[in-house]
Order: sequence, then structure tokens, then C-alpha cells
Amino acid sequence: MDAAEEFIRGVGLEGQVRARHFGDTARIEVDDREIQKLTADTLRSRVVHYFKELGFRCIMLDLEGYRVGSLNRVINEER
Repeated sequence: MDAAEEFIRGVGLEGQVRARHFGDTARIEVDDREIQKLTADTLRSRVVHYFKELGFRCIMLDLEGYRVGSLNRVINEER
């Protein structure tokens, strides 16, 4: 997911960025203050297009924003 995270950083978002994958689904986490920028139509379209080129069928934005340990929470909930 390094390429996906680098792409998001490259479009001008600041702070923490994480792109996590679950099969053909990608979940994007950015700092709270960057969520609105990422959802602007032009930028959102660019991100969707790029992630689809990487092979993802579903691209999700975590509306809670980036937080340490969020992947651990998902793994524990699946158990």
C-alpha cells in the first residue's frame, strides 16, 4: 500500500495517511482536518481512479480519521 499512501500524500494532504487493504477493498485514513479536502469532487475522483488502477474495486474513507491501532481493532473484531 506504499504506492497508494504516496499518491495521497502527493496530492497535497498533510499529516498521517494510511491506506489499508482487505482483498479488493481499500480503506483510507487521513488526519481529521484533511477529510474534507479528500472528499472534494476533483480530488476524490483522482483518488478513486488511481486506486482502481491499483486493482481495488471498493475504496472507503474512514470518517473517524487516522488513529493509531485502528487495524488492530478491525482484526480483533473479526475474531
